[in-house]
Amino acid sequence: MDSRWFVVFSVCVVGCDPGPRCGTGALDPETDTCVCPLAEDAASTCELPRDRFDTQAHRGARSTFAPGNTLPAFVEAIRLGADTLEGDLQRTLDGAVVLNHDATLSAECVFAGPGVAPASRVVAELTAEEIALFDCHPAIAGLDPPPRLEAVLDLRTRANVGFDLELKDPAPDVVDTIMQAFVDYDSACGHCLEDRLLIQSFDEDALRRARDAFRGMLDFETSFLVLYPGDDPAYVAQFADVYAPTAPTLDAEFIARFHDAGLRVIPWTVNDEAEMCGLIDMGVDGIISDDPALLVRTAERCR
Repeated sequence: MDSRWFVVFSVCVVGCDPGPRCGTGALDPETDTCVCPLAEDAASTCELPRDRFDTQAHRGARSTFAPGNTLPAFVEAIRLGADTLEGDLQRTLDGAVVLNHDATLSAECVFAGPGVAPASRVVAELTAEEIALFDCHPAIAGLDPPPRLEAVLDLRTRANVGFDLELKDPAPDVVDTIMQAFVDYDSACGHCLEDRLLIQSFDEDALRRARDAFRGMLDFETSFLVLYPGDDPAYVAQFADVYAPTAPTLDAEFIARFHDAGLRVIPWTVNDEAEMCGLIDMGVDGIISDDPALLVRTAERCR
């Protein structure tokens, strides 16, 4: 990506973006943020309804800004109209929470200095300050490191978006650190995460721990990620609100069984238009995609 493209992109983000999608909230043009009315005004709210069809941007607009999980990828997903930003959580050596898919920094992220690059690229072996010196989009002007959790959650002021964030490491102490970071952020912002936070994991115990220890302090739902669908819906409902399987093996009868158990079904990672339409016809409650532009267009056409 050359600098001329970046100039065009920068102008489009600032000039072409119609502004935050505030639902029934109001847009403050001076701050370019959503202003929500008081919670007791039930007829007017910025909250994202839990029964909506959920268009989820996998690691943001990963198809445009690989490897995803960066602020440019998330901002582009918002511009394209995604309902939810999906991402992956890691804990640093000094207890901060950053977004990165793997336990090691993505290959696209290069050390940008100053000084000598750290000997390790393992997130858990680096401090937040060290990680902030890596650039995941070196072809774009500026520095785009794996962002801190707080910086991603701050994007809620740009649009009426939700968050679906994965506990990559199911170790109890890591789960506790990450969930406490959510609690602290939510307390500081006046419970702004209410009705917009989904915590996902492939690990049942991680979801149980998050629910048992933090549900009294934070409003969130949980999503059980699976590679091979086949779980008993009644059992999954004991620790999850959403069932998130890979897409190819789903059918309408299977989805209906989970709906009967009170679970929503949001498959991943779907990047084909025909497959998206087929899943929508089967009754899924949302889709996770690398291509949020295609997903948003297809959801509008096929639903």
